[in-house]
Amino acid sequence: MCARTLMLCGLALVGTIGLGLWTTRRIARSLSRLTQATQSVAAGNLDTTLPHTRIAEVEGLTTAFRQMALELRQAAQLQQHYAQHLEQQVAEKTAALTEAQRIARVGSWEVDVVTGVVTWSAEQYRILGMEPTAELPPYPDILAVISPEDQSVLRAAVERAIAQGTPYTIEHGIIRPDQSIAYVISRGEALVDDQGKVVKLVGTVTDITELKRAEQALVESDRRFRAIFNTTFQFIGLLTSEGVVLEANQTALDFGGLTRQEVINRPFWEARWWTISPGVVA
Repeated sequence: MCARTLMLCGLALVGTIGLGLWTTRRIARSLSRLTQATQSVAAGNLDTTLPHTRIAEVEGLTTAFRQMALELRQAAQLQQHYAQHLEQQVAEKTAALTEAQRIARVGSWEVDVVTGVVTWSAEQYRILGMEPTAELPPYPDILAVISPEDQSVLRAAVERAIAQGTPYTIEHGIIRPDQSIAYVISRGEALVDDQGKVVKLVGTVTDITELKRAEQALVESDRRFRAIFNTTFQFIGLLTSEGVVLEANQTALDFGGLTRQEVINRPFWEARWWTISPGVVA
C-alpha cells in the first residue's frame, strides 16, 4: 500500500514538474516573441506585428503594447503630415520671397562674424552676376568684389558694424565676373548674442545699376548740351513767360561782359546786356 502510494505520489510529482516546465517554456517563448516585437517597435519599426498568445496574462500585456504601437503610429503619421505641411509652407514662402526680391531687385545676405561664412540669396547672386552654385569666399575676402575706389569706405562701415553694432547704408560699385560694373545700395545691421556680442551681420543689396546708368547718361547729355550751347556763335537764352532768365550761353554772357550770377533768375531787362556810349547819348 505504501509502495503504491509512493509511486502515485512520484508520478504526480513528475507530472506536475513536467507540466510546470511545459507551461514555463510556453510563457518564455511568448514573452521572447513579445520582447523581440517590442524591441522592433522601440527601434522605430512601428508596423511590427505583435504576436497573439493563448496565455491570458501575456496576451493582456501584448494587447497593451499593441495599443501603444497604434498610438505611436498615429503620432508618427501626424508628425510626418505636420512636417510635410511645414516644409510646403517654407517652400512657398521661400519662393514668394525669391520672386519678390527678383521683382524689387533686392538681394539679401548674412555673414557669420565668428566663422566668416557668407550666405547670399538667389537674387544677390544675380545682381553680382554669379551662378548660385558659385563658392563664396569668406569675409573679408568677399570685399574683393567691391569697386576699388569704394572698398575702404565699405570695409570701414562693416568693421564699425562688427565692433559697435552700427548699421550702415552705402552706395557703391561692384565688379562682376565679366568685368562689368553694377551699382548697388548696401544696407547692413548687426545681430548680437545674449551677452551683446555681435555674432552676425545681415543686410540687403539693392540693384540701382539701371538708375545709375540713366543718371550718368543724363549727366553726359547735359555736358554735351552745354558744350554745344556755350560754344555756338549765336546768342542763346532761355526765359520764362515772365521774362526771367533761366539760362544764357557763354557767347551772350561774353558779349555783355556779364557773369551767370548777374543774369540767371533775374528779369531779362534788369541785366546790363549792353551799354550806350557817351557819344551816342550826346
